[in-house]
Amino acid sequence: MGWLLAERHEQWEAEHGPKIKRREILKSDLTEATDPARRQKIGKMLEQARAEIEPLPRHSKYAALFKSEAQLVEFMTWAKGRGWSEKKQHSLWLENWRRCQLRRRFGNQAGAPSRVDWAQWFAMADAGAVDCDYGDEYAEFEAIHLQNLQA
Repeated sequence: MGWLLAERHEQWEAEHGPKIKRREILKSDLTEATDPARRQKIGKMLEQARAEIEPLPRHSKYAALFKSEAQLVEFMTWAKGRGWSEKKQHSLWLENWRRCQLRRRFGNQAGAPSRVDWAQWFAMADAGAVDCDYGDEYAEFEAIHLQNLQA
């Protein structure tokens, strides 16, 4: 998805960049102007420029902000046309990394996590509920694991 956001940002800049540039120039002109009549004229032009820009979605190289559901649907349709898929993408590297994190926590001890424990931890890691680099966030999982060992 990252490369799609960057590509869409480039397209958005090419299409709407001049409007943004015009608004920036008008803002600086308004700041520099001292004559009230000139400031009022620039202010009206700035209002028009802002009105053109306001309904547009915002695309950066890293994220997109949509102002309506229709804009989101349009972007997702565009992304799917470029090969993006909604299904969760699994990588062997990420799976192995998570497995190593779990082993690092429990080692090869006799009471190593069961398949159920592993599946629960893996789901928590996928959901972002645990930070895989630090041990403190595992306290809850460790407590559950120890309870399972004692039961």
